[in-house]
Amino acid sequence: MGIDLHEPSIEQARSNGHHNEYRVLNALDIDSEFGKDAFAAVVSFDLVEHLTKEDSSRLLDKMEIVARDYIVVVTPNGFIPQSEEPDNPYQRHHCGWVPEEMVDRGYTVYGIMGLKSLRGAYATLRWKPKFFWYGVSLFTQLWVKSRPNSAFHMLAVKHLQ
Repeated sequence: MGIDLHEPSIEQARSNGHHNEYRVLNALDIDSEFGKDAFAAVVSFDLVEHLTKEDSSRLLDKMEIVARDYIVVVTPNGFIPQSEEPDNPYQRHHCGWVPEEMVDRGYTVYGIMGLKSLRGAYATLRWKPKFFWYGVSLFTQLWVKSRPNSAFHMLAVKHLQ
C-alpha cells in the first residue's frame, strides 16, 4: 500500500504500478487509520525530513504501532535544504536525522548513495560529467555502507520482534 498526502504523487505512483493499493493520507494518521500490527513492514522513503523533527519522531513512533516485524527508513544524512515546489508544497525539508539518532532509537543504520560530498539538493551529483561522478558515487558506496556518517543518505532498519 502506498500513502501520500499529495494526491498527484499518488496518481503518479498508481500510473507506474508501484503498489496494489493507494491512499491519500497524512502519514501521521497511520495508527488511527490502520491499527496495531496492520503490516509486516512499514517503509518510509524520503519522508521524515519533510516533517518537523517533533512530527517525524512521532511518525517513527506510529510506524512502530502499525508494523509487526520491520521498519525501514531512508532519509538524507543530516539536514539537506530543499524548498517547496510550485506543484508540491510538501517538498520542503524541515529537519534532518543523523545516524546516531536512529541508532539511539534502536535502528541498524547503513550508509547509501555514496559520499555525502558528491551530492547536493535532490541528491543530484554536484559535478560533470555526471556518468563519471555517478561511477565515483557507486564506488564510494562500498566504503560508506559501514560508515553512514560519511554517506549522503542512510538506510535505517529496525527489527521489532
